[in-house]
Order: sequence, then structure tokens, then C-alpha cells
Amino acid sequence: MFSCGKFCLFQPGVRGRGAAAALVALLALALAGCAGEPTIYRIGAVHPLTGEGASYGLPVERVIERAVADVNAQWAEEERRLSLEVVMADGKCNAADALAAARRLVEEEGVKLIYGGACSDETLGMAPYTEANQVLLLSPLSGSTEISGAGDYVFRNIPSNADHVATMTPFLLERGFRRFALFTNDTAFAQDLRGLYQRLLPDGGGEIVADEVVPSGDGDYSGAAGRIVAANPDLVVVLPQTAADIGYLLTALQSAGYNGPGASNAVAGAPAALAEHGDLLEGFYVPAVSFKGEGGQPYFKDMQLATDCDWDFYCATAYDGVELIAEMLVECGDQDAACMRDFLYATQEWEGKYFGVISFDANGDVTGDYRINQIRDGVAGPPGR
Repeated sequence: MFSCGKFCLFQPGVRGRGAAAALVALLALALAGCAGEPTIYRIGAVHPLTGEGASYGLPVERVIERAVADVNAQWAEEERRLSLEVVMADGKCNAADALAAARRLVEEEGVKLIYGGACSDETLGMAPYTEANQVLLLSPLSGSTEISGAGDYVFRNIPSNADHVATMTPFLLERGFRRFALFTNDTAFAQDLRGLYQRLLPDGGGEIVADEVVPSGDGDYSGAAGRIVAANPDLVVVLPQTAADIGYLLTALQSAGYNGPGASNAVAGAPAALAEHGDLLEGFYVPAVSFKGEGGQPYFKDMQLATDCDWDFYCATAYDGVELIAEMLVECGDQDAACMRDFLYATQEWEGKYFGVISFDANGDVTGDYRINQIRDGVAGPPGR
């Protein structure tokens, strides 16, 4: 029985006139197999499918599944005889589990491309291994600036934290805030944001009067919150890892007696987080990326409803990344990571269906147009509205 992948293989060893007839028959069977069976491109994906990071990892998984189905339908319509398969793995929003997942995907499943992670800890945990083994790593959600230098095979199709803080810092300073407190989870994503604020706020004339770091997840953060209140800040910058962390951090602050102004990250500004913690976030300033699908684009809303993904531009980057991967696989196949790397470096002014136009720079990064929203009555919108 023959199967046809990228190439049809034949068994040698039959000789003479009978051999010629046999080879003709085998060739006919093989070609029939090639005509009837699509070439299957297999990639891996690592996102948090369990734990508190699953609040966005599972919606991202559903978006990926939707995008893969759409790609396969398009290929069928174009009669390409190609099929895309994704092997999902649970990175659990931490470096160790993501690395273990990457090893399984590469060494047991044979993939040369991993789509992930969602959490920066996942991406940074996988990057040394994937780089050493020349496996392409493309993250649709990870924001840490450390990813910019993580390797020549490491890319992301979402803007980095540097763009976010470079927009937020002057916005806060222009509104007269000078004494800042930082309340941060101990994850790569949140700590990267913290480091950027530590540098940019003083550079702009601000002062950090309190700086507290606590674990991601439920815990007793009353001591840290109390020290923040005692420092009498003008504004607290709260930097959670997950939607659940927003509740833990802000509940601790309010219990300690803080009811003043606040700012947070893009996790806090997503509709999924606001549906759960909108009351705690009332008045907070949060960053948002301008993207093609926002503002009621019908196709984007349909995709969100179909996948139950209420994370704004995270849903858009997760979907568009699959479309970009599909174009790359047509060009490179699924085993030539060097070709994939060069394809992404050469990708300039590529327009996705929902996020918009992206170009990769020399670090494998893309830029984004950030703006600042303020949360009122559980909805993020223009400040002072």
C-alpha cells in the first residue's frame, strides 16, 4: 500500500522485463495514491490549557482550531491537496512545562514549527531548546522584551511590551501623576513590564515609592498591599499575569484601604477580564492595540462568537498567525525550519484577516499602535468619556 507525502517512494530490487511491468503497475498505484491523498503539514502548538492561564489559553486553542479549519477549507477550494494539522500541548503558563511540551512535540511528533507560547514564560522556556534544535518558534501572544533576543528562530506576531509601556508612561506623567507604586506578579510577562516602568517612569520625572512583587495565583498579599498604601502613591500600576490575578491583587489593595487611581496591562482591559473584574478596575487606565477587527468588523465578531474568545486583539493575532503559517508551509513545507525563518524575516507589509498589517524586524518582532483606554462601568473606552 503506497502513501504519498511530499514525495512518493518506490522499493528497488526487481529486475528484467517483468520488473519493468511491475514498476509500471507500481507507478500507477503510487500516482493514484498521490492524486487521492493530500500532503499533510503538521505543526505543534503550546499554550496554557490548564491552570489559571487557561482563561486565555483555551480560547486561543479554539481560535487556532477555527483558523486551521478555514485554511483547510481554502486549500480544498483551491484544489491544493494540502492539509494542515496542529498537535496541541499544555505549557501551563510556565517555563518548565512548556519546555517539556516542546521536547515531546519535536522528539516524538517530529514537528519543526511550534506555534506558541501564550505566556512569555512559556516562550522563553522553549526558546533555548528550539533554537538549539533549529525549530521555528512563533508566538501569537507573548509580550516580554526578552523574546527579542531569544534567537534567530524565534518570532512573534504580537507587539512587545516595550511599545505598551512607551505609550503608557508619558500618558500617566502628562496627567500629573508623579508618585507611583508597582504591584506585580512574579512572571516573565509581568516582570518585564515592571522593568520597563522602573526605567521609564524616573526618566520622565516620576518616582517609584513602592515596588511589590508577589506570586501569580491566590495568596495572602495583605502585607505587600499595606506597604503600597503606606507609601501614599498618586497611582498604583498593577501588573497581573492572568485575569484571576487581577482579582487577587486588586482585592488585596482595596482591603488595605487603597481606592485611588490605577493603571494596568492589556490583560486587564480585555472584555473577558472586565466581565469578571470590571468593578475592581473602575477608573483604571489600560493599554489597547489598534487592530483591524475592532470596532465591530462583522467577520471578527462572528469568529469571536464561534470560538468564545473574548480577548480582543489576542484572538486576532492567534487567528492571523495560522494564516501566515499556512502561506509559509506552502512555500517551505513543514520540515525546513531555515526556509521558514527566512520566509518570516522577508515578510513585510503582510495583511492578516483580523489583526492587520505586520512586518517582522531583525529581532523577529512586529510593532503595534497602542492607545490608552479608561474603564468605566465595566467597559474600556477613551479616557474621560
